[in-house]
Amino acid sequence: MKLLTLLFTLASSLAWAQSSTPTNKLLVAIAASVNEPVKRANVITLHTTDSASVAYTKLARLLLAEGYVLEKTDRELGFINTGYYHASNRAIEVALRFVVVPQRTGALIEVRGMSRIPGMSNTLMAGDSPIEYRGMGGSPTMLAWETMTRLATGYKAPGITYKRQL
Repeated sequence: MKLLTLLFTLASSLAWAQSSTPTNKLLVAIAASVNEPVKRANVITLHTTDSASVAYTKLARLLLAEGYVLEKTDRELGFINTGYYHASNRAIEVALRFVVVPQRTGALIEVRGMSRIPGMSNTLMAGDSPIEYRGMGGSPTMLAWETMTRLATGYKAPGITYKRQL
């Protein structure tokens, strides 16, 4: 029932946005964040009551405990980029990007990532791919998504949403 209500709301909002100004279309895209991943979602947003500084420190400690190398970081700007790391299935590697955004009542942590299959350098599967919620269970795409989700939920934030960002 909740899903049906959400779909109806999004459909009516989309119809409204198509007949409205570009600003209204942007508002609909922002409102499309949902509590369950939708196909092609590529951003996980954690909503925490921790300050941005505390969130940054907890996130860095979580990543180091998981074995990730912190490739580029900036506490003041609030970002952490990891190097590529083998996911739970060693056939793929993931690199994650975290942005900590201060809010009045805590912080938002946005998580994005890239994946690659190291053994496929001479095939069509070569190169980096954005991590998205798509594909079949056990596929490289879903394994990368599951790795990103596992790390994001390891933060233990009280709120989590998913969205597709272009």
